[in-house]
Amino acid sequence: MPGGGASGEAAGFKEDDLAIFAPIGIEEGQWYARGFTRAGLGHNYGTLLAFKGLSEGRKYGVDGQMGPIHAHGITVPWLWSKYSGFLPIIMSDRTNLGRSVYRGGTMRDKFRSDTKLPEIAMQLTRITNDELTVDVAALGAEMQSLQTRDGRNWMWQGDANFWTGRSPILFPIVGKAINDSLQINGERFQMGQHGFARRCAFELVLEEASRCIYRLSASDATLQMYPFDFQLDIEHRLVGRSVIVTATVANLGDQPMPFGVGFHPAFAWPLPGASGAHKIRLENQNAPGMKRLSGGVFNEEVLPSPFVDGELTLDHSQFVDDAMVFMEGAGEALVYGPDEGPSLRFSWSNLPNFALWTKPGAGFICLEPWHGTAAAQGMSDELADRPYTYWLEAGDSASFAFEAEVRG
Repeated sequence: MPGGGASGEAAGFKEDDLAIFAPIGIEEGQWYARGFTRAGLGHNYGTLLAFKGLSEGRKYGVDGQMGPIHAHGITVPWLWSKYSGFLPIIMSDRTNLGRSVYRGGTMRDKFRSDTKLPEIAMQLTRITNDELTVDVAALGAEMQSLQTRDGRNWMWQGDANFWTGRSPILFPIVGKAINDSLQINGERFQMGQHGFARRCAFELVLEEASRCIYRLSASDATLQMYPFDFQLDIEHRLVGRSVIVTATVANLGDQPMPFGVGFHPAFAWPLPGASGAHKIRLENQNAPGMKRLSGGVFNEEVLPSPFVDGELTLDHSQFVDDAMVFMEGAGEALVYGPDEGPSLRFSWSNLPNFALWTKPGAGFICLEPWHGTAAAQGMSDELADRPYTYWLEAGDSASFAFEAEVRG
């Protein structure tokens, strides 16, 4: 495994110290060690992180690298130093959200012997029917695979050289907050891109043969980032050759609750068994205007639509300038795939915004329906002022969903 270059004695780090890494607002290129240091690591790899040896009350910088652990069919982010071993990045109400804590021995030893944190990270639920098999991870309630009975996997399987995500849930914001900070009712909070739900360990509350529900509830730790008593249920359900993913947000508090919510599933490009140019065909045959992000925010300009009569031929060059975002007009359904051969029908509900994204050269395309977007240039950084923010009254709930049907 990769390791650091500094000596343990020089760094002052002891194996029996308590090591804390706090992944609040983790993003590619920007990782946090809350309370110790902030390190810009650039594309998931870097060299400076902070540890604290509580026995001596000192702070230590140690060389290290970050990347994924591939286990049980899912990918878990990890931090590695040859003086601390593995540190899985886990956020859970049970483990003090945003902190992964081990005491005694190396992190590698604890990864094997301390089952509490790894079990939360590695928990995987499999649902099946006669046509499909889907695996869902507790970490982020994130769908990890979508397989037909012939063994073909229709989802991206992650690659640290591009992107390790599969199908993250975006909540309570979609997109980036400037400087990873925003205001809620005039009070400032730290908030990473796309919110914190995708880095949280959810609780499995229902498991059936072809259906499961994972739940994330407000905790003391989430209240430090988002001051509302929320409940977020993510249901994955199989019906024939379709998987239906539903996010139900409940406001359990006594005041109106603003939020953004969205889906970010990455499907294989090309699809399994497919060849030739892949297209997006909007069922409404529209040509919605496009916006681009600049510094994580939208400007006023609406660019010409890349669609002609609802059809777009995908090319990696289209994503050199990041995602193609359609604030409205994309409708609620599309077909993705080549002119002939396997395809995927993708539909969504209660989600007015839509985006297409990949990293040029990667083997995936993200089909992203949202309710809420990144901030617009010149606007305040209040959550309530972000475009398409959803408001939920006290005691109410709302559901948002997508369906992916595999064809061929």
